[in-house]
Parts: sequence; C-alpha cells; structure tokens
Amino acid sequence: MVCIYCSSKTNVFNSRQSRQSFSTWRRRRCSKCSSLFTTIEKPNYNQSLLFKQSDNQMMPFSEEKLLISLVDSLKHRINYLEDAVSLKDTILKQLLSELHTSIITHSDIVNKTYSVLNRFDQAASTYYKAYFMN
Repeated sequence: MVCIYCSSKTNVFNSRQSRQSFSTWRRRRCSKCSSLFTTIEKPNYNQSLLFKQSDNQMMPFSEEKLLISLVDSLKHRINYLEDAVSLKDTILKQLLSELHTSIITHSDIVNKTYSVLNRFDQAASTYYKAYFMN
C-alpha cells in the first residue's frame, strides 16, 4: 500500500484480526515521510457473494441494501448509523459461517437480520418485520 500523504511505499508494523467481522486492522508507517495511518482490510462482499432472488435469478449481493434496511429499522436510536454498520458486519459473518456458500437467498438475509435485530433492539426488529418480511 502507498502512503495516503506522499504516495510512497508503507510498512505494516501492527496488525490485528477483528473478532466481530472478517476484517484486519493494520497500522502503517510511510518509509519516506514517516507518517502513520490505519487501514482496515475486509472482503468485498459485493463481488464475492451472489444474491438469489425469489424467481431464482442471480445478481451480485449488495451490502449497501442490507445497511439501508438496518438504518431504516434503527433510526429511532441515537447512534443508529454506527449500530447499523456493526449489525451488518455481524449479520454477514453469521450468514457466511452458517451457510458455507457464496450464494445467499432473500429468506436467508431476512431471517438472519430479523434474528440479530431482535436480540439487539426489539423495536427495530418489529419495524424490520413490518417493512421487510413478506
């Protein structure tokens, strides 16, 4: 990776795996200007997963659509955006570890999202159920 300040080569001097998602936190130092910055490496789900629609059509998975549905359900909370991002990561990690496949169905996403939301905030899960579960 190159430095975000001067575009020179960087070196990783600290790295940690996340327990909550499939991501790696890295602390980097530029070899030229000695600046320090942090990066987070995570899978690109939009290019790695397929979404199987109810009519059996396949399309690329959209992490953003899941995030939007969570934001809608959590908008009554003070830190709704941070909560939605964390819950999205939790939902994806649980889905992938349970399904062991790159194909995710609508019902897989809806059921797991409802389950995770219900444990986190019952008002949010009720909203989600009313608007996103058919």
